[in-house]
Amino acid sequence: MAVAITKNDPVAQGLHPWLDEFGPPERLLPKSGTSFAALARAIIYQQLATQAAASIYRRTLDACECEEALTPTSVLEPSMETLRACGLSQRKAEYLQGLAQMFLSGALSEDAILEMDDETLTTELLKVRGLGPWSVHMFAMFHLGHPDILPVGDLGVRKGMQHVYGLKKRTPTKKAAPTTAASPQKSLAVEGDSAVTGAEGTRPRRGRRKLETSLPETDASS
Repeated sequence: MAVAITKNDPVAQGLHPWLDEFGPPERLLPKSGTSFAALARAIIYQQLATQAAASIYRRTLDACECEEALTPTSVLEPSMETLRACGLSQRKAEYLQGLAQMFLSGALSEDAILEMDDETLTTELLKVRGLGPWSVHMFAMFHLGHPDILPVGDLGVRKGMQHVYGLKKRTPTKKAAPTTAASPQKSLAVEGDSAVTGAEGTRPRRGRRKLETSLPETDASS
């Protein structure tokens, strides 16, 4: 994969030694949990510090009588007041139950999500209240393991691209063009770029990590 992202882009050659030494980041591999659980967690974690989000998430699991992951049925069982008591805002509680209703109605399904291409996935998930482009991109990259995602709204990615390509500004439009040379491995390219500047650590990580959705974003109001 190192060759795949660098053969058409001389600037990206700087990432090659990292990938040769440490291998591709394993957190870009598909995860075993359900899509609903990952998206529900994304909604809960939005715009919150990691520790606060983790506490609210655990209380929500307890309220829904779930041990490790939320399910559509379990999310609809508690009242809105019960979910609010977990620390969720009114909107997040509504978003969470709305997502559950979409899965139970068949508007979304695990099988359908796994079969969607990037464009279809983005189109369908942006119909869900509470999910914006950033959350959809993170879900596609870190839960589904889609290889060709360019999360232009992510600050870490923008910093990485600014550093690697010597850009004067971190605007999404300014940095999107160079990464077209990394297709169809943009996910790997932007993960490496983020690592270069320390946005995701000082080196590509070997260990798997669950989908992180606690980074600052503007997908939805909390």
